[in-house]
Amino acid sequence: MEIDCSAEVPHFRTAPRSDALRWSVSIAAALVSALWVGVLTAKASQKEARLVEMARPDCIHSGVTNKELRHLVRGEMEAGTDERETVRSVVTICQAKSRGA
Repeated sequence: MEIDCSAEVPHFRTAPRSDALRWSVSIAAALVSALWVGVLTAKASQKEARLVEMARPDCIHSGVTNKELRHLVRGEMEAGTDERETVRSVVTICQAKSRGA
């Protein structure tokens, strides 16, 4: 009895190069998205800090804590007011609080 050795070795499918390319592009897109969100968050935090510092001199004697001041500024920013109106509103609130206390 003779064994036929001429049979082909089974060919296993390997991942095509396009799968590796898709994977790389997906990772790159995720990194770019993460960086973009990080930059936007940093800019918003920087703007908030600048507005808090602008309002602080007028609010220093009204008994408003730093945490409350940041909360007031953030609330005004979320309301969609511009920087000048945000500072003006926060200072008005601080002055009203000092008169009421």
